[in-house]
Amino acid sequence: MRDELLNRLKIALETNNLTDINETIKSLCNLNLYKDTAICLENAINSGIKNNNMYFQLGTIYGQIGDYSKSEEYFKESIKENNDWRAYINLAMNYIHNGKIEKAIETLNEAAELPVIKNFVSN
Repeated sequence: MRDELLNRLKIALETNNLTDINETIKSLCNLNLYKDTAICLENAINSGIKNNNMYFQLGTIYGQIGDYSKSEEYFKESIKENNDWRAYINLAMNYIHNGKIEKAIETLNEAAELPVIKNFVSN
């Protein structure tokens, strides 16, 4: 099952099928195959494949396995590439896990300035 799912993820990444990417990542993570999933995503990035969600997914995966340094790296990349509001929130959570409360507050304040957050709060 592991190899089948990893192959499915590789194909989904190559064809940029976001639904299959997300479903397959979820299935792999449900089987606790975080490292395998991360390696597959990193290999895709290294081969030039990118989509808007890959960095966020990698940040989430590395956070799940407790590698907050790698998680931080990928959430920052998600912010840089896509200004993804979810990455701001998860990056702040990483900072909290590492006792960097001031950095967490700073990151949440940055997120509060995003149009998507401002629109949500104002409605």
